[in-house]
Amino acid sequence: MAETKGLGYELIWKFDMPTTINHIMIMEDIQYGELIRKYKVEGKVNGEWRILTEGESVEHKRIQKFDKVEVRGIR
Repeated sequence: MAETKGLGYELIWKFDMPTTINHIMIMEDIQYGELIRKYKVEGKVNGEWRILTEGESVEHKRIQKFDKVEVRGIR
């Protein structure tokens, strides 16, 4: 990862080179309860943001699988 930044409730990861992915793991510390109620993960594909997966409730950990895609970033 070249850069990570948070913008309110948004995190952006930019990759130095195209990276092929087929899943993402989302985790939250549930010490203070489940705070993530809804989420959407987008990948930067051919210069445009495209939805890779979305859902509700992460609990402690959620692994979302999807078809292989080459991305330059994730948000």
